[in-house]
Amino acid sequence: MEIASHTPNWHAEKEGAPDNRFVQTEINSTQILDFGVVGFAKCGTSFLLHYLLNTDETFLGGGEHCLGRPNPKHTKKVLSLYEVGHRTADGARIKNGLKCPKGLTDPWGVVNYEMFLPEMRFIVSLRHPVLWFQSFYNFRLKQNILKGEKPWKPQVKDLIGPCNNNSPYVLNHFEANETNRKGVCTDGSKFHHYLSRLGKTAMNTEHEAALLVHDMSIHSFPKAQVFIMEINQFSPHNVTLGNRLRKDLQHFLGLDHELPPLKPHVPEAIPDEICEQFINICDQEHDFIRGILIENGQQAYKWITEYFIESEGVHVSSREHFVDLLKQWTIDPCKADDAI
Repeated sequence: MEIASHTPNWHAEKEGAPDNRFVQTEINSTQILDFGVVGFAKCGTSFLLHYLLNTDETFLGGGEHCLGRPNPKHTKKVLSLYEVGHRTADGARIKNGLKCPKGLTDPWGVVNYEMFLPEMRFIVSLRHPVLWFQSFYNFRLKQNILKGEKPWKPQVKDLIGPCNNNSPYVLNHFEANETNRKGVCTDGSKFHHYLSRLGKTAMNTEHEAALLVHDMSIHSFPKAQVFIMEINQFSPHNVTLGNRLRKDLQHFLGLDHELPPLKPHVPEAIPDEICEQFINICDQEHDFIRGILIENGQQAYKWITEYFIESEGVHVSSREHFVDLLKQWTIDPCKADDAI
């Protein structure tokens, strides 16, 4: 079947994309890094870093590190944080990983993963787009206040569309008169667009093409493996599913020992004066933007469940439960029985 005419020329050079000539290096990083937590901001990457993967068998560089710069010196600096060949007291090999929530969304991360880490094991966590948007907005607002910086509280309506003008990527620089969205935008909830950059699906039908209308580059990772999760799978309330998730993730990473049991999330203590400035995405004034986010969730649900998790090299724990969680993305959580 012929691809729809609006399908982007994914493999062509993109404006703002890195020139591979600037990232060439002799580093054999395949021997240094085993996996990467490259899920999206406010989707549980810190939980994975500080709790679930805080074991004797895993090392994540002591914090958040990205390969998202077209600069071999930066790449070498990041990889220098890791040592190869270390083992635990009982002889298990320590697996090195990195955490980079923007690893799939900036112009350079996926390019560098393809070049330096073609056999990477990616761990990706996701969240309902409406809840993601609220959490990320309030996080940025709180972060800005605590740092004592100029107040950041843009109108929600100004965050519709891409995170940066004239770019499908999430960038760290901004054009003149551009709202500093800090990665918070409705297009940021198009998780399926960013996941498609890993090139795991065939992309040879009009239906799939219609779900992936974007101008970001697509790459090839035939040997890479992806473990995809929804943040509600971290819940400790269903012990059976929680144990299955831990076992599947242990197997995915090739660990000798079990990962620690899941525990209830303890909310961060936030001063009242900051909480009073948070948005409530369920307020009527945000009905329009919720509609956009739910539409993004509907498309992401279709692509992830019909194409992505059916692809070779993509792994999911408790598939039926995972699909049920993503199906909730098609529903307004503010009008559901469990509305926030």
